[in-house]
Amino acid sequence: MTRSAFAYEDGPGEGSQITLTPSPRRQQGQDSTVFSNERPQWATDALRKLGALIDLKPGWDGHFGMPITHASASYAFDILRHVMQPGVPLPSITPLSYGGVQLEWHRKGWDVEIEVPGPGKIYVFTRDIRSEIETERELSADFTALGGVIDKIKN
Repeated sequence: MTRSAFAYEDGPGEGSQITLTPSPRRQQGQDSTVFSNERPQWATDALRKLGALIDLKPGWDGHFGMPITHASASYAFDILRHVMQPGVPLPSITPLSYGGVQLEWHRKGWDVEIEVPGPGKIYVFTRDIRSEIETERELSADFTALGGVIDKIKN
């Protein structure tokens, strides 16, 4: 059996890139992923969670749930690289039954949910609990619209 792992590399040009590669079977007491000391803690935690979701077996939800795809996991991590900043906690990272991933924050009177079906497309749902105003929108590769939403849940 192999476990999936993320490789995170700082590359030339804008930002970093991640790739997904199978890692050898881990032995008891040994971590299957090696991380650089320079990586922020949120990135380490997110990569571990996404790697675990990729390893889900078909039917993980008791029905026909698929593990999240490598493409969805990579794109979700890319979104996190753009929105994570001081004062923003790591969201809940959950699998979606069709192979996508969802990022969720529920804090400071806001619900923020980002559904990632795969690269190039995300759906953002926000709800202000006080006013009960909800918004939904589809975004593509431009994550700048997420900045204002994320600012609402920062410490």
